[in-house]
Amino acid sequence: MRYLRTIILSLPLFLVAITGIVVSACFDPMDKYSIEVLLNKPGIKYNIVKLANLDNVVKLSDDIYLYRSHLSKYVVVIVSLQSLHPNGGEKYIAIRIEPRVIEERIERLSCRLYLAIPNMPRESVVEALDRACKLGWKYNENPIIRDRYVRAVMVKNVINYKVEVSIVWIKNETRITVVSENKTSDIVKVVNELLVKAFGARPIDNIPCMKLVEVKQKPIVNEETIKNVLEYELRWLRDIGVVKHLSDGDIAEIMDRAVLGHAGWNSRLVYNVKVGNWVPYAEVEGAVLIKKVGCSVSFNPEAVPEEAPVTYTAHPSMANSMLPIVMILGIAVVIAMIAIVLLSRKQ
Repeated sequence: MRYLRTIILSLPLFLVAITGIVVSACFDPMDKYSIEVLLNKPGIKYNIVKLANLDNVVKLSDDIYLYRSHLSKYVVVIVSLQSLHPNGGEKYIAIRIEPRVIEERIERLSCRLYLAIPNMPRESVVEALDRACKLGWKYNENPIIRDRYVRAVMVKNVINYKVEVSIVWIKNETRITVVSENKTSDIVKVVNELLVKAFGARPIDNIPCMKLVEVKQKPIVNEETIKNVLEYELRWLRDIGVVKHLSDGDIAEIMDRAVLGHAGWNSRLVYNVKVGNWVPYAEVEGAVLIKKVGCSVSFNPEAVPEEAPVTYTAHPSMANSMLPIVMILGIAVVIAMIAIVLLSRKQ
């Protein structure tokens, strides 16, 4: 037995040694609202230092910069250097698009009723379940009917609300739990019909309820906006020389695979050389997944500049319009110098 235990305990280590895969997860609450891509395709180069010389860019470290997106003030762009695997190696440039989220409060009722019917034989419970089906109740899952144990979960929609009833029979006692999303008179009527006509129990007057408040996070912008930001920023970073040799075809392929949730170490888009396409990192053969909460870059939202970074380049039309002025000024300078020389000779 001791040898068997040793083999079982060693099996995960053996799998890691052979496949290089750690079956775990890297979770960050913002990942499901974000998109992140690691530009590890052979031939793509980068010069992340160029971001340090731009206004409205925050340098978090030598490998991490962030700024507000050019298309939406509610979206932050995080540019960082990452390796493909956690064991180090060559680093590549990664672009993460992360939206601002707000909290949404959702109020709902949770109604629950518990009943117990003593001295009820097993056969009576099975017959009650059949009568419940004839009343329009449906099994939510296959019932378990045994000699000493019976369990069934039945559901029925009443107007716009779902009513679920759990029936458990053990030791000649039937325990009924009613769970509802509300307690309207129609719901009470339907539940009483089940209790009286199917189980022969007494009717109820009310279903106890309590108000629950659920707080959910919700991004301010939609998925289309986040994808548009990703495409724009990839092109902008290429145009200013932070990313090099990233073709329009590469960007099109990335956008074809980009969806919300492809972010964070395990789910970021990376280039799979074997298949020649961009895939979530977890799908790469030999991927080493990370089990950790909060794997993404953390930052203070108040530290993000209000404006997006701007690169100042002379527009061709502006340069052409300035040419005559420059020529006139040049001629004027030459004439002035000649006049000075002539005057000095006369003196």
